[in-house]
Amino acid sequence: MKNTILRLKNNRKSTVRWMAVLSSAALLLPAGWSPAFAQNSAQANTSAPAAAAAVSSESSIILNKFRALLKQPNGLPDAAAYLNENISSAAPHHATLMVLYLENARVKAMPAIDEKLYPQDVQEELQTIFKENYTMNQLIQKAKTQKVKKLLTQAKNYGYKVITAEGMYFLTMDYSAFERYKEDVKEDISAYISIQSELSRKQLGKDAALAIGYQELVNRALLLEGFVNSYPNSNRTQQVEGQFDLYKHVIFYGMNNTPLFQDNGVIRPNAKKAYTFIAGLPNDNNSQLHELLQQFVDVLENHQFKQTSEVNDWLDQHVGTNE
Repeated sequence: MKNTILRLKNNRKSTVRWMAVLSSAALLLPAGWSPAFAQNSAQANTSAPAAAAAVSSESSIILNKFRALLKQPNGLPDAAAYLNENISSAAPHHATLMVLYLENARVKAMPAIDEKLYPQDVQEELQTIFKENYTMNQLIQKAKTQKVKKLLTQAKNYGYKVITAEGMYFLTMDYSAFERYKEDVKEDISAYISIQSELSRKQLGKDAALAIGYQELVNRALLLEGFVNSYPNSNRTQQVEGQFDLYKHVIFYGMNNTPLFQDNGVIRPNAKKAYTFIAGLPNDNNSQLHELLQQFVDVLENHQFKQTSEVNDWLDQHVGTNE
């Protein structure tokens, strides 16, 4: 297995390049997002300004304490635990900042922790205990050595989960851990958390092949498009746009080991069924993707759902080249 692991490690960058779009976050906050937060109503009674100031002061203290913990060496788990205990006492603006800071920190810390899973003995043990539906707690319980148990515990405390592709086991963000913050953050980030949690529930692809159904593929893309349209100025819009572009490409071209059109030039039956069904639904949200899919199905129907030169020309013009 040693040679296999070495080969897969060398190929890992190409294997998970597309996955980086799904698990990485923009690491900068916009200049307009200042920690200062207070608004007083002109009609409030005389005690209202003092009460608002007290709330703002407590919220600022929570934010500053969280950031201080986050800056400590290996302080991410402690910062997350502190956030879990105190986020409900923070103002929505500060709560949103802290959640974004937490996501940024987890993205930044993941490569170093992920690398600890690469050794042959760790990979071999993960191979014997891993199951797709296992939670991190279940994996930790199944671990046979203290070394692997410790590594998995650290990964869990940092907010990651184990996934597999091409025989390798590695980490990705566990966005379900962010679900607890949805009620405390601003609307756009609450929606962002819901989408990322759904996307991370099951991998888009595995071993360069589509790992979800075509209807779910389109539904996920529509969620991403909806976020971009609803929150064009969100701090996470740029990341979601990148995810949407990836999903859109997969919808119209497929993946390396599951291209949309089979070797005989005919569209895959499951894709035909899903796309035809969705195209027949009313486009109540005025989705550009939905409209594009409807046009695509019309073109395919005129060419017996085969990849003709006319179909390729349409794809080049309306979707872009398959690169």
